[in-house]
Amino acid sequence: MKKVVLLALLLTVGLGFGQGKKTLKWISDIKKEWIPNKNGVPEYVKTYENLNLSKEILFTNSVNHLNFGTDFSITILEKNNNHDFIKIKLKTLAHVNTDYKLYAVYWGKIDFKENKMRIALTLSKWENKFFGEIERYDVAKRFPISNNDYLKNLHGKGFYKAHKKISAILLTMSTNIIKHYQEPKKTNNW
Repeated sequence: MKKVVLLALLLTVGLGFGQGKKTLKWISDIKKEWIPNKNGVPEYVKTYENLNLSKEILFTNSVNHLNFGTDFSITILEKNNNHDFIKIKLKTLAHVNTDYKLYAVYWGKIDFKENKMRIALTLSKWENKFFGEIERYDVAKRFPISNNDYLKNLHGKGFYKAHKKISAILLTMSTNIIKHYQEPKKTNNW
């Protein structure tokens, strides 16, 4: 009985943490969807022009969306008083494997000009929660950026899922900031 339990445990760990062909295919499928910075770390940059919205309105919509309209962990680190930019930190769950939770942490900046907006997010680190302990890893030293990673399958799956999530988050963020602006209604009921 002990041998069966040991074999099942080893098989589960091997499948969960071993290098998988499926993971390699996923990574190759998204290779051209992100831009590497000088360290090879993914950057996601979206620029929107001809918006017909002032930078003050874009700024206000962004603050409102970041404070109230998100279903992920986001922190506003800095807001510029001239409505030029907002610096943010975004954290999202990338992958779960048994008791191993892998979070992707992004640092970002939203820049505003008249009728223009640019959202830039950089995957900065991995945080994993393993049996309650939190460890932080440099993205540049993990797969798929670096091949010197003993958890290639786990980090590869996490990278793929984080990429898909951040792409959806960028789309939702831009849509909520740009398209959901409404002129304040003027009422004379007072």
